[in-house]
Amino acid sequence: MERAAAIALHLAAATAIGLLGGPARLTWLYVVPVCLVFPPAFALNRLGQHYDIDPGHPSKWSTRMVRSRFWEFVYLWSNYHIEHHYFPAVPFYRLAALNKALERFFDEEGIRARTYRELLMGWLVRNEAPHSDWSAPHGVPEGVDRT
Repeated sequence: MERAAAIALHLAAATAIGLLGGPARLTWLYVVPVCLVFPPAFALNRLGQHYDIDPGHPSKWSTRMVRSRFWEFVYLWSNYHIEHHYFPAVPFYRLAALNKALERFFDEEGIRARTYRELLMGWLVRNEAPHSDWSAPHGVPEGVDRT
């Protein structure tokens, strides 16, 4: 039902833009963002959530991202996904403060902060698997102690 409502909303928006603004406005205000901008933006955001993780340690089941005002704005603080997992009741606009408060815990647990550039290199260039520990030697099963 939710999916049908979302599709109906998209069709209504596209129809309104097309009828009120014509084909050129429909292309630039709807088709280009929905088809060309949003997919890579959402893929990048997803990289910063669950890609370089350690499946064998629950405290490392999400990717810790470097703090950045730019990415906070672009992704409405969803780049603080690990903090969201630890404290899901904290509102999105307080996640940066929570990140700062958890720095000592992250350091003690060995959860290093990643950048989107590092994640893109790992995923696109080194072809690392999503939802896995990228620092682990290849061929070692997930969840196995590597020390």
